[in-house]
Amino acid sequence: IFGALVHGCEFQGELGKARSVPMSAAALPGLWLRCRASPAADPSSGKRRLHAAAAGGAGEPLQRSRMALAAAAATGSAVSSALWRGAQSRQRKHPCLLLPAAAAAAASSRRRLLLSSARMAVRRFAAAAGEPEAETQQEQELLSGSARARGVVVVTGAAEDGAAWRVFCDSALGGRSAFHIDGPVASLDDVDKALEKAASLHPGQPICGLVHFGGASSSTAPASSGLDAASALATSVLDERLRVFTLLVARIVPMLQASGQDNDARIVTVSSDSALQSPSEFGGSGQRMRGLANGFLETYTEALAHELKDSTIAVYSVRLTQAAAELAASDSSASATQLRELLAPQLLQAFSLPRAEAHGQVLGPVGLLSAKMQENSTRGGSVLGPSIDVHWALRAAVGRTADYPANGRPSAYAELARAIGTPEDSLVWCHGASDVIVRVVAAACARARDGESSKGLPSKLCRVIKQGPTWPNVQSLLCSGGADMQKNVPYPDPWSGDADFSTFWDALEREVSSSQPPEMIYLVHPHFPTGFKEPDFGSRLKHLVDMIQRTSAQTIVAVDETYMGFTEHADDDELLEELALESKSVVLIRSLSKVEGLAAVRLGYALASPETAKELAGSLPFSGALYISELALAGAVAAVCGKAADSHRQAVLSFYAQEQAWFRGRLQALGIEAFAADAPFFMIRCPEAALKAAGKEGAAVQRFFFTDDTDVARSPAVLLVADRASNEATLELLEKALIAEKSKLPGVPDWAQGFLKPLVNS
Repeated sequence: IFGALVHGCEFQGELGKARSVPMSAAALPGLWLRCRASPAADPSSGKRRLHAAAAGGAGEPLQRSRMALAAAAATGSAVSSALWRGAQSRQRKHPCLLLPAAAAAAASSRRRLLLSSARMAVRRFAAAAGEPEAETQQEQELLSGSARARGVVVVTGAAEDGAAWRVFCDSALGGRSAFHIDGPVASLDDVDKALEKAASLHPGQPICGLVHFGGASSSTAPASSGLDAASALATSVLDERLRVFTLLVARIVPMLQASGQDNDARIVTVSSDSALQSPSEFGGSGQRMRGLANGFLETYTEALAHELKDSTIAVYSVRLTQAAAELAASDSSASATQLRELLAPQLLQAFSLPRAEAHGQVLGPVGLLSAKMQENSTRGGSVLGPSIDVHWALRAAVGRTADYPANGRPSAYAELARAIGTPEDSLVWCHGASDVIVRVVAAACARARDGESSKGLPSKLCRVIKQGPTWPNVQSLLCSGGADMQKNVPYPDPWSGDADFSTFWDALEREVSSSQPPEMIYLVHPHFPTGFKEPDFGSRLKHLVDMIQRTSAQTIVAVDETYMGFTEHADDDELLEELALESKSVVLIRSLSKVEGLAAVRLGYALASPETAKELAGSLPFSGALYISELALAGAVAAVCGKAADSHRQAVLSFYAQEQAWFRGRLQALGIEAFAADAPFFMIRCPEAALKAAGKEGAAVQRFFFTDDTDVARSPAVLLVADRASNEATLELLEKALIAEKSKLPGVPDWAQGFLKPLVNS
């Protein structure tokens, strides 16, 4: 019925010639896989035969082949459309599909793409044999993944904390089976008995996860409010909520690792936002203890995630709103229905997140209505957030919020300078790279005014030259800093194949050698929005700075290196840094928002010569000494100097590289040109009308323009790489916009499409 290459072994299908080997009913309902060694196979090649047929031999051959195809796809085998074309001539007589080896195909990040490819192949089989395109219910379950043997998730705290949880869990684990632990767990023996029971109730399905809702049973305490009663309640709540989880982890984690079932396994703790409440906001002692237990549980989960950072198990917390938590504690069937409608989609999404996005995070609050993204929505923060060192450093720094720094200057400045490898007097810390830009243009304008006044001349306008295109938000920042005029110098499309960067740099040289040189030049390197990093940027800039110094111009060249951390360090980068430290004409602008994940803390810095750094700090309160809070600086020290800094950086770079590659592949499948970049964004080319429509609907796409680039069918835009769910939403909006664009009548304006299209179609 079909031939295949699955996980490196060649299979050839024949019906009725092999011993039947039943698979799990949850994975392949109504399907038997028949397997035997191939007599004609080379013993060293590992070839085998796979024989597939419907249970009992019922069903037509094509139906059996479709079910076998769906089964193979559900186990993670990649589908080859190229091999489909090779077998197309034999398709009507012998429906056949080859599935090439793909060890990585079992990864969850690729599963949906594989299943959609399998679905397309099934459709082709049906069309070639003249069968209807409708799928059987079993086939739908296989292709959707809901019937795959994904294992058993142990659930604690959902039995007695509220009946609504039990109803919810049975339908919100993405096709996994839920095993509820109903009673208290006091020892590892209790855990072993519970896991034995799970194995007997779900034979053949391995343990694949743990969801802990705070405790295995509700605590009860005397009604009196005496100290003894409060102490008993505190002991009961904390003991149950933390002990149960630690005992289960002690058994389940080694079990997952020893059995090889840790791939895509999940350990999730569910708390509420009472973990963030001040004790002054709590009600009775029971609520107070539950709130503290939630806080301790989140902290423990974070530490466990760090311990398992090198495993494939995803460990994270999900935080509910207090209203959702109270709804879950209700015993009414109406509450169960409300809970399913309110939380099921959000918790299912949280439970299905890729490990790279979820591990070590506290997700939530879950239970709020999602906000619709608009075209001007603020985006670009790190998906992975800061390192674990930052979390704990900020907690520790809270205890010092009442103190001023000794000697009027935080010691963190010196520590950060040592970590960066730069003299402290060459660094100026500000509230994000945006603030640095404002300070640089202010210093450039002040330098020009001082130069004119020393000559007895009236102040002239402050002019800024920048790349075109460039980061769009910089225009308002330059105005805030005092720029009177802004001029764009055309920047070439680096992905065009014939980009001439010499033309761009020659234009800059003409500007600085003119009778009215600019006060400031703003350059983004690597370039935004193309993501291109010029390999000889530093050497070209040195030539430009030499010209500035020969002409006695006061121009400051500000180089925005916000995205430099996503690229490999090169000798040209060293040249650029040396130039900034030695010349008063160059300032490097850097940010801790992207790789380090401190966007909400708002931290960035300028790297310049001591003379220029003093000019920049001159506009800051106390010359910058007390400009940045010690709380923010504590986060910066942990992000840059912490033991987890290097591993966190590698995790961030790996995530964005892999997610961008997946994103570009999906776009190219839609017919959209996409260009790789070492950045959390990349450039695409797409019909202009589709970009406009997708942007209005909330897609993470920003349009821009190159000079003399007038091809509306290949309009450039930049796509921001975010989490998988957001990226998929952007893909859906772009696909929808492309379909709508293709369906338009040619040569007819948009306002006339609505009433002319029905007439033409009729």
